[in-house]
Amino acid sequence: MTRFFLFLLLCATAKAATLQRIWLSLQREEPTHVTVNWETAQPEDSEVSFGTGAALGGKIAKAEQVTLHHIEIPIPEKDVTYHYQVRSGGETSAVHAFKGMPSKELRVAVVGDWGFCAAGSSYTDQG
Repeated sequence: MTRFFLFLLLCATAKAATLQRIWLSLQREEPTHVTVNWETAQPEDSEVSFGTGAALGGKIAKAEQVTLHHIEIPIPEKDVTYHYQVRSGGETSAVHAFKGMPSKELRVAVVGDWGFCAAGSSYTDQG
C-alpha cells in the first residue's frame, strides 16, 4: 500500500507544470497589446487572466501543449495598472502587475550582454 501511494506521489510530481520564468514583451509597432511569456518543464496548455484590478476579469487561453508559452493580451488604456496571472496545467502563478504605456512621454533603455567574455576576463583578453 505504501508503494502505491509513493507511485501516485511520483506521478503527480512528474505531471506538474512547474511554472518557470514569467516575462512580458511588446511585439507590435503600436503598444496596444503586451505578450505574457512563461516556461514550464512539461508541455501544458496556456491561460492568462488579466484586468485593471486584482479581481482580473478577462481571460485568454490556448489549448496547445507547449513548454514555451506566449499569450498576447490587450492593454487599451494608458496610465493604468494592469494585473495578470498565468496558468498551465494545474499550476497557477501569483497575480502580477505592470503599468500600461504612459500618455505623455515614454523613455526606453536598451541593455544587452552578448556573453562573449568569460567571468573575470575582458574582451581584449580573449585573443
